[in-house]
Amino acid sequence: MFLFYRDFEIILNQINWPFMVSNSSKVKLDDYKQNFQHLASMLIQVQLPENDCFDLNKSSTSELMDHFSHISLPIAMLIVPFRKRFFYHFTGKKQTNKLDKPEWFLSRVLNWIKEYRNFVVDWMGPVYKENNLRPIDSQHEFIIGLMQSVVVKLESDLSFFQLEDSIFSHIIDETLAFEQELHKVYGYPSDYPSVTEVLTQAPIFFKWINMERKYAINKLNAILSNEENQWDILVKDHQYIVTLGADSFLTLLNTMSDRYNLLRQPRHKLQFLKLQIDLLEEFKQKIVQLFTENKESSEYLQEMLCTMHYVRYTLLNWGTNMHFLSLLNYKCELQNEYKSPTELLETTETVFDDTIKSYDLEINILLNYLCDDIMNKIKRHGKQYKKDNWHIMSELTDTNRYIITDSGWLMYETFTESLNTLNRNLPISLFNKLWPVITDKFATYIYNDILLANIFNNGGAQHLYLDIKYKIIPIISKYTVNPNIYIQRLLEACKILCFDPNFKPVVLKRNEVSEILLRRIENGNSLEFS
Repeated sequence: MFLFYRDFEIILNQINWPFMVSNSSKVKLDDYKQNFQHLASMLIQVQLPENDCFDLNKSSTSELMDHFSHISLPIAMLIVPFRKRFFYHFTGKKQTNKLDKPEWFLSRVLNWIKEYRNFVVDWMGPVYKENNLRPIDSQHEFIIGLMQSVVVKLESDLSFFQLEDSIFSHIIDETLAFEQELHKVYGYPSDYPSVTEVLTQAPIFFKWINMERKYAINKLNAILSNEENQWDILVKDHQYIVTLGADSFLTLLNTMSDRYNLLRQPRHKLQFLKLQIDLLEEFKQKIVQLFTENKESSEYLQEMLCTMHYVRYTLLNWGTNMHFLSLLNYKCELQNEYKSPTELLETTETVFDDTIKSYDLEINILLNYLCDDIMNKIKRHGKQYKKDNWHIMSELTDTNRYIITDSGWLMYETFTESLNTLNRNLPISLFNKLWPVITDKFATYIYNDILLANIFNNGGAQHLYLDIKYKIIPIISKYTVNPNIYIQRLLEACKILCFDPNFKPVVLKRNEVSEILLRRIENGNSLEFS
């Protein structure tokens, strides 16, 4: 083996490895290619001892290097000059060795990969194929060999006890960007050794995730404290409405997902998932707090609802993508609940189920408050209507030319405008949940506070019935094909009050019918209803 090793070293010297790719003569290099591949084919069969790689790892006692030692002997020999250059420029007191400039050594390694990967695949690929290996594995092992130096450097820099938070964070960012480029640009497999293994060592990972939490909380507070435009509408769709606050917050979470998705171990990803869920809860509580502090004014209540609804809508979509489904599967495995790939794709369960339920609860609370706020406005404008002289109103001879009762105009307009505004400003799912409740409360208010609280002559009964017929039913007809069922009890009461002899109540009970009849000044108790 020693002879092959020495001969291979000689060829590397003859081709001036690592040569400048742009300056090298392909014709001249091709003269050495056959002999290079012959020697490499001999050397590739040599099994190196664990953690050897020709002493490439002696500068580091880290157990991490075990994962980076499985490269062939010829690749290890190709790496040697790069390793020497790396530690010459990026260790000691060299001007190129700066803690706050990790991009310098990371970009240098990426440039080496870019410049020499074609040579490695072209010259070493056939050797790998001849030895029943994939040609592309030569490139992957070349990358692994270069990453050995990166791992040693990163571990040293990140473990420096006086490292400032800003520099620590910058090193993390650049390391993740480096890892991402390896996968996206050079097709480096996700199950191969990764520089992110440095980041997931206990002390470093603990500091990293705490810094992520601190940064995210500060960002979250900044988003919701931006009083000028936090509730500005960015996108208005039938299904959802996106506010600036919701978009900024979800971008924060999405960026976090992109970052930690590069990690290899699910247990580390789950810790970031827990951080995301904590942030979702914090975001929800902050919105509720803002609402509570400004309860007197419901000016931004609809925007708050849109914000929480869009976050919920997004979580439903996120829960079904493979990133979060894989985390769900890992959680199930931890709880001894194995799911097959098919079951995983078909499951309705997501990692965000509890969070979605929590958001639903707060959304319903805010919807109830919004409903009560609208009803209070309606009732304020219904005071004159409630006290009108229902017992002395003139009878109507032509109902086709009916004009709403003067005292009720503002009340009914408030109801109409409120529904129209909600329809414009809320996603369809929230609006469809809200308008039936408001309609029911409005109908109940008319039934209890107007119909049962006054005495009616025939003219008054006609006016009340036609007010409802021409002011409530047309409005809710825009949102349903069966408007009558939403105010059926009130409609039945009005027909009884009008002494409709052909009407048979369905919803109202006999005692309720009797009570309604007592509201007629003519005393309609003698009228029989089946």
